[in-house]
Amino acid sequence: MLETGRFVSAYSAHREWATRPPDECYDSVPALHAAATRMAAASFELSTTLTSVVPIDAHTLTLALPNGSRALFSHWAFGQLCATVTAPARYLRTLPAHVTAQALNHSITCRARDSDPDRPDVLYLTRTDDDQARPQLRALTSQRYARVLNASITARVLTWLDARRSWRLPEGTWGPTGAYLSDRDMFLFLIDEERRIDDPSDPAGPGLARGLILRNSEVGAAPLTLDLFLYRYRCGNQIIWGFQHLAGVRIRHVGARVERWDGVLPAITAWFDSATDPERTVLTSALRYRLGSTREEVVSTLVEKGFTRHQATNAYALAERYETGADPRSIWGLLQGATRLAQHASHQDARYELDRLAAGLLRAAA
Repeated sequence: MLETGRFVSAYSAHREWATRPPDECYDSVPALHAAATRMAAASFELSTTLTSVVPIDAHTLTLALPNGSRALFSHWAFGQLCATVTAPARYLRTLPAHVTAQALNHSITCRARDSDPDRPDVLYLTRTDDDQARPQLRALTSQRYARVLNASITARVLTWLDARRSWRLPEGTWGPTGAYLSDRDMFLFLIDEERRIDDPSDPAGPGLARGLILRNSEVGAAPLTLDLFLYRYRCGNQIIWGFQHLAGVRIRHVGARVERWDGVLPAITAWFDSATDPERTVLTSALRYRLGSTREEVVSTLVEKGFTRHQATNAYALAERYETGADPRSIWGLLQGATRLAQHASHQDARYELDRLAAGLLRAAA
């Protein structure tokens, strides 16, 4: 259930900054933790076999609960129910509530015939401030799903930050940003710009800063991921320039292993506290190691490592043009060329693929 790799890009924090509504944004980690704690306190699990969906007006559906009450659906939970009974959620959302209820109840009945009664579904519900109001269904999962609460993660992060004052949320266009929480997921972006690492290709520059992005979902919308990276600078809109991925861990919310998610944290803590020598050693190696003695040899080597010939040629040209402090034949020079090429790509999937290939070059230097 634990995987390593790269699960963010130079634009991950920007997308969150650009798309999150104000009520999902927090200006400090303590504020994020307080909101996650309130959400956890109001939520509870219920193991049950699905019985029926009941409309309460022309546009609103509820799920019947074992005690005779009903729960409203979140947008996410309705999609999970449809996926569970193999129904098209997008189409059903366009129909009147009573028609949708008939279709879903038919599917629920058919599913019940083949279901194991000893393995009920797990409902994750949230109470409202009004005890008389209906609870809301946040998630519908199986018994195999292992929930990691956002509050447990933010509590651990606060402990880290208490001893590591150089780490903080980045400043955005309108103040601190990078901490987001919704009923679906949590996203946290932290930086350390005080303990910069010398950039071997730009000795006169400010050096490289460290960054961390952590993501989690309590409702099955995303795995628990943690990514570490270096960067040169970032914009107020949280685009990360000179992004160089160092390490990433992804843990799926399945089985018992995810419940021991904090087993990966000692290594992360050591990285927080370490001197900059290990990173500087890697960067020096990347600066010195050449992928070929000529332009054509370098391009051929990049193609062998997964680049297209067009990507390899353009990455070399950009490194040669802009990275005056680095040999364009070196891993470091080509890393910068590939990063610039990714920034010029018009589609997100192309940018992500180039970032992934660039990260592979850095791992080769390590």
